[in-house]
Amino acid sequence: MAALACVGSLAACSSGKVAIVTKPTIAPSQRTLSILVTNDDGVGAPGINAVVQGLRALPHAKVTVVAPLTNQSGTGGKTTPGTLIASTATTVAGYPAWAVHGYPADTITWAIVQHGILFRPDLVVSGINFGQNIGPLAEGSAAGRNRPGRHQAGHSRPGRQSGHRQRPVPRFQ
Repeated sequence: MAALACVGSLAACSSGKVAIVTKPTIAPSQRTLSILVTNDDGVGAPGINAVVQGLRALPHAKVTVVAPLTNQSGTGGKTTPGTLIASTATTVAGYPAWAVHGYPADTITWAIVQHGILFRPDLVVSGINFGQNIGPLAEGSAAGRNRPGRHQAGHSRPGRQSGHRQRPVPRFQ
């Protein structure tokens, strides 16, 4: 199984400090790492765009974006009952994405459980989103950015969540 190893934080991924680790029996040129990227700030947020741009620079990586249609920060563990709706969208830079009409955890449910995407990702990355992780202070005892990561863990997918706290307002480039 392939894994993504970041040196430093996930933000460092966009700066090129990334390594792909694979089983010795599979040549890196023969294995594509499928990465599902999500967040809680919505598909049009600058942080998810930065993550996507960084991950797209990796050799042998297939990046798929499934994020909430709108900003859902602070929604914690909320989920939408029933069949979820998703529409085509793009990131700020125009990368193709799916926008789920629901909460952050719904993005994983739609993508994996309801088979919104036609593959099982090797890795789920959630973030980079604006603001610090306030953890237990957020409704449902988990900040929204962490909920997709925790939710995907129930579907046997490795994951990584990342937040960004900086003053003044960060410029993801």
